[in-house]
Amino acid sequence: MRLYLLLILLIAGCTSQVTPDEKPSEPKSPLTTGNWAFEYELAPDTMLKQHVSIDSTFRFTFHNGEEEITTDPAMIGGDSIYIEMPVYHTYFIGTISETNTIDGNWYNPARGGDYMIPFHASVSEEEMMATKGETEEQTYDVSFSPNTDDMYRALGQFKTSDGSITGTFETETGDYRYLYGETVNGKSTLQCFDGSHVFWFEFDHTADSIAGVFKSGTHWHESFEGVRDDTAELRDPFEITELVSDEALAFTAIDMDGELMEINAETFANKVTIVQIFGSWCPNCLDESRYFADLHARYADQGLQILPIAFERSDDFSTNQIHLQKYIDELELPYTIYLGGKASKSKAAEKFPMLSNISSFPTSLFIDGDGNIRHIHTGFYGPGTGVKYEMYQEATESIISELLEESTS
Repeated sequence: MRLYLLLILLIAGCTSQVTPDEKPSEPKSPLTTGNWAFEYELAPDTMLKQHVSIDSTFRFTFHNGEEEITTDPAMIGGDSIYIEMPVYHTYFIGTISETNTIDGNWYNPARGGDYMIPFHASVSEEEMMATKGETEEQTYDVSFSPNTDDMYRALGQFKTSDGSITGTFETETGDYRYLYGETVNGKSTLQCFDGSHVFWFEFDHTADSIAGVFKSGTHWHESFEGVRDDTAELRDPFEITELVSDEALAFTAIDMDGELMEINAETFANKVTIVQIFGSWCPNCLDESRYFADLHARYADQGLQILPIAFERSDDFSTNQIHLQKYIDELELPYTIYLGGKASKSKAAEKFPMLSNISSFPTSLFIDGDGNIRHIHTGFYGPGTGVKYEMYQEATESIISELLEESTS
């Protein structure tokens, strides 16, 4: 409701008005279908440019390398336009000009306040950036925020060809998903807009090393550096978080109706359970949720249950309820989500004191039919990581098969 009121207020000063219930099939202002370029202003000297395509129903498809994110039809009234992103509770509000451009802001209410990023969109004849011809695969052992107390490691996994570059940065808490960009005169850029985050990496790039800066939206930036090492590895995600006590897994959470629920031994009795500690705002959690929904479809009749516990950014239950219900509906999850608390690793750790820490959203607990935590997985490597994603799937399904077999023997 807050989002809809904001929409009405923002467009009230435009030439025409539109309410969220009005979805005209044809706009009154010109809006060319086909290829567009969206530019996001992260800083006066940083414009992230993304290829976007618009179809005849005014659905917008945002391209991040191999990833495509398609919206529902935009709401257009007069020269005003409203574009809501799928899954995440974020949206664009802009004004269409007679020159067939759109200017406005992208809003992310989950960040609090009136967090926004200005954008400019125009018809483009440029083709989407893509890796062409033979590719070279490169791995760099990277330090973000080097020489500080906040330093953390990552692997830069890139594919380069003819000036184009795709890939991701893998960390011990997940990956930066589908990044794409270009390399010109030894300087590379990698970027993405996924509906929840706007990521921009710019770095000096040689065969032996990289060094540059990472910007996330308008609120975060840090430096990074790395050296080429095709054998570099991070810690096993099943070994990062440990059990520190044999305390039985029991906690409270709020269901989608606002009722306080007891999660205890009775919940886990004679079931193999994955407790997913996640947030609806988190892209790595989204990848994991899609995978868990697939696991549930294949193993539910053998006794597998998925128990997602969300840690959200808002203090208001009704706001979190809207976000989580949208998440359930758009992913078509066949099971409910419970609210665990505020989106804070320390708050999540308080809910699960038997764990050494919660260092990542997501963190997933694999529980046997007697209610014992048997495995803990920190972070998630999504489909953009290729081999890592396949390795995780193999390991996870081996665990599930083993626990299900135990529960029936």
